[in-house]
Amino acid sequence: MPTQDQVWNAADIVMARDEEPVRVATVLAELRRPTPPGEPPPVGGTERTVAPHLKTWKVARDYAPRPRVERLPERLQDDHAKFVRAVWAAATEEADARMEDERRTLAAETRANDALRVEAMVETDAARAEAAGLRAEAETLRAEAETLRAENATLRDQVGQLRGRLDHVRSEDYWEKVMGEAYEILPPEGTMSAGWILERLSRGTMRMGRFVKEPMDEATLRKKIEVRAKAARYFELRGKDAYARLPGWDGPLGRKVFKDDRKLSERNAPDVGEPP
Repeated sequence: MPTQDQVWNAADIVMARDEEPVRVATVLAELRRPTPPGEPPPVGGTERTVAPHLKTWKVARDYAPRPRVERLPERLQDDHAKFVRAVWAAATEEADARMEDERRTLAAETRANDALRVEAMVETDAARAEAAGLRAEAETLRAEAETLRAENATLRDQVGQLRGRLDHVRSEDYWEKVMGEAYEILPPEGTMSAGWILERLSRGTMRMGRFVKEPMDEATLRKKIEVRAKAARYFELRGKDAYARLPGWDGPLGRKVFKDDRKLSERNAPDVGEPP
């Protein structure tokens, strides 16, 4: 089996002769070439043993076989030159025609691009003007919105005040009705407690109590009765949780008289908008 050095040496000899390309067959033939008497016998080998070493040789030598160039006869050389010149002329003419077509196409594309660019600039200017108008309109709308928000806040405050006033009026009207009913519930003589009065209020009066702020219970009823008793209206306080009719009370008009109808004094009925 040939060594790497033997294969490389045979390949160098084949390449130096420059008669055939360096390939496995030519290198193998060189290895099998008979030697003169007195020299080492031929190495020999097979394609399988030569190919790996030849591959490394080609990599090391960067070997690439050159194509063989055979010289044409004079007649063929003249015909070949004429053919080449004709082909070159035709190719040049075709190239010039294509270049002219491409130049015209490029010029047309350039003109179209210029037109599109001008159109885009006009549209951009129009869009900018429209955007400026929209910004101004937006500023106006924002200012109007701020004004409306301020007015809305003022209106909400006014509505809140009116609702509070209405709730107060409704509450005072309700409690005046409760006091009138409680006055009628009390016996002409004697005293009764707030709990006793609460148990005898009508169902309608109790249901209406759900629509006022203060709850309709014994503690609230007692507070309302005592406020009016201190103001000499409707009731007299005759002890702890003991209430009686105010003598001579003539109803919500606030006039108080003696039993013999002789006028004692007059009281203006309180404004329902203010707590008694």
